[in-house]
Amino acid sequence: MRTIVVFLVAGLIGVSIGTPAGALEPQFLRQYISNTAEATAVSTVAGDGTVVVASELGDGSGISLRRVDPATGTEIVSGTYCVYCQAAAEQHVWQLASEDYRGYVWAAVSAVIPAAAGGGWRNELVLFDDDLDVVRTIDLSTTSPMIVTGVLVGPDGIFASGVGRGTFDGVATDGDDAIVIGVDGQTPRWTTVLRTPGTAFPIAGLAPGAGGGVVTAWSGPSGSFVSQVASDGAVQWNTRVAASGFLFAIAGDGNARVYAGGTAGVLYELNAEGAVVGEGSWGHSTVIYALATRGSDHVIVGGSDVGGDAGDESPLGGTDGFVLELDGNGNTVWDDGIRTPADDAVQDVVSAGRVYASGVTKGSLGSAGVGGGSDAFVAGYTSLVRPSRPTLYPYASDRNASFEWDPPADTGGALTGYELTIQPGGRVYELAADDVYHEVAGLTNGATYTASFVAVNDAGSSDPHVVQFTPWGAPAVPANLVLTRTGNTTATASWNPSAPNGRPVTAYQLLIDGTRTVRVAGTATSVNVTGLTTGTHRFKIRAESDSRSSAYSAEVVLPAVVTPPPTEIRLGDLSEAEGNAPRVANVRVTLGSPAATDVVIEYLPEKGTATAGGDYVFKRGTVTIPRGQTEAVLPIRIKGDRRAEPNETFSMVIVNATGAPVADGTAVVTLLNDD
Repeated sequence: MRTIVVFLVAGLIGVSIGTPAGALEPQFLRQYISNTAEATAVSTVAGDGTVVVASELGDGSGISLRRVDPATGTEIVSGTYCVYCQAAAEQHVWQLASEDYRGYVWAAVSAVIPAAAGGGWRNELVLFDDDLDVVRTIDLSTTSPMIVTGVLVGPDGIFASGVGRGTFDGVATDGDDAIVIGVDGQTPRWTTVLRTPGTAFPIAGLAPGAGGGVVTAWSGPSGSFVSQVASDGAVQWNTRVAASGFLFAIAGDGNARVYAGGTAGVLYELNAEGAVVGEGSWGHSTVIYALATRGSDHVIVGGSDVGGDAGDESPLGGTDGFVLELDGNGNTVWDDGIRTPADDAVQDVVSAGRVYASGVTKGSLGSAGVGGGSDAFVAGYTSLVRPSRPTLYPYASDRNASFEWDPPADTGGALTGYELTIQPGGRVYELAADDVYHEVAGLTNGATYTASFVAVNDAGSSDPHVVQFTPWGAPAVPANLVLTRTGNTTATASWNPSAPNGRPVTAYQLLIDGTRTVRVAGTATSVNVTGLTTGTHRFKIRAESDSRSSAYSAEVVLPAVVTPPPTEIRLGDLSEAEGNAPRVANVRVTLGSPAATDVVIEYLPEKGTATAGGDYVFKRGTVTIPRGQTEAVLPIRIKGDRRAEPNETFSMVIVNATGAPVADGTAVVTLLNDD
């Protein structure tokens, strides 16, 4: 279990803790006349950034509310509210909570009704607007005695806490028990009783718990407890932190940290499971009334002490108020005393960029004078805590990177700028506090860089947000696109692989005829394309790398399908002069296209007007067209003579053929008279 070092040194050993260099004085300190013997002053930061302070009026007529400027403490508007106005009643305000809507705030208030008016308690949650006028009230009074002492606006609704005796949601208390209430609209939707034998009091308001629930602290005869209640009213854990003493203060960051403090200056730190992970004490003369988480691991503490145990300032008499900040190791970051010769106490602290402390004094703070009895005050501080870590978002591009960021949470000290460091290369960019974007050029694609980003104020630099990024661009254009038809409607496309440009090539995309695309995932460099026509097609290709693509390649044309003529045998007619002497004439035989085998043709003459033996030689023959060729001749011997006679004809006829069909198997031979 972690020990909060500053407590042990200051409280148990008694050594004074020196305030670090740069310790803060209040940015402002305002005192308001209350004129009451006993008083409470609580505060919150509203959704519009203003500070609202509520205190009890001394004449019992109600409570006073003031909205003040967060930088100067100057009053903007004020108002009053009466819980029970029919008769003089003791009026109390216990806790304020921001509605996170403009300047609206909730207040947990109660009144002790005089016995002459029936006695008992009146309990309300009251919502005030920007002008501190009442928007609505939720009456939490019950037939069982109850005091509402806390209010919190959570992600799942409004919650209240208090002390009650009787039966709530069917559960009977054991004496006076702590209760937590979930409110829906105008009425409670559940009430959870945190039972302990005897009287449970006080109860320390509410703070955000993990998972949308709430945490509270309370005390009774059997010890002091810290409890977490879920948004549906289920008790998630209930930790007994001490056998005795009282807890007045509770704080939580809604995530992993819960703090509780009270008498003897004891402060406990618990984790999200309710285990105590740190504790310490300033000693019996110190009382912690208020706590608030700050940043990632700091806590603001407010209260009163006798003798200056909490902080380093000398006591002025009576009880003195103090406010201080502890870091994650329990060391004092800064402290301040709100002290007069009379009694003073810090009763509430708020951390919202700046730090605010409110409470009561019976003395005179500054020039406010003394109203008599106790007066309320509020103080504002500008912290010199280093900024919290900003969040950096890198966007890598082609040899460049751009950066955006979420500013850090306001820790009170104005930012003076940011610093961005890029490694390797040691580039350092000092950026203005109002910058929200920066671009870095001249990087190497495919190289991994580390960016370290910090926010800077007068107290120093935040913890860095470190991210890695790799610039990259579109891959190279694919080269050597080759198209090969594999059928009338199919083709194969192949190409050379593209060179990557910082990231691997993840796909290729063919563009066909300007409209159709074929995507090839992975690193394949060929694809079979279907669904084509026999006509001409135009192809382009590009490479893809994640979301970036190269330009398309030059266009490559896939020619239309050329249909060869059929492989058929045809004889051609022949006209030939008869001549005066024997000679040879040739009838041409052709194929439409080359055949896969030799084509063998048998033929013979067929008589006509010409006389076989007189005009030509009748002879049967065979001719072969070799495989792959398309032409041959049928030789005919013409006798010729010197007789004058008319033109005469005969035919050459194919009588048999193998290797191809016959389309035209007759050739007419005409012998032209030339005598």
